[in-house]
Amino acid sequence: IVRITDEIWQDRAIGLIHDTYDPDCVVYTSYGIVRGADTVVRNTVAAIAAAPDGITHHLNVAWRGDEEVGFYTAHL
Repeated sequence: IVRITDEIWQDRAIGLIHDTYDPDCVVYTSYGIVRGADTVVRNTVAAIAAAPDGITHHLNVAWRGDEEVGFYTAHL
């Protein structure tokens, strides 16, 4: 989870969202609930554009699941 998040945010590999998120995912953010990988991609592009030199930090990462059934994750 941390590796993929780093690749998306640090390496700007935003396409990984489509490879790793469920198309109908639900993401709870401090700005509200986001539904769907396409929306996550749009929001990620907008966030990176707004702060192109921003650095992300992963705090309190938790996950459950596996490669077959998928993962549920949470982190600050």
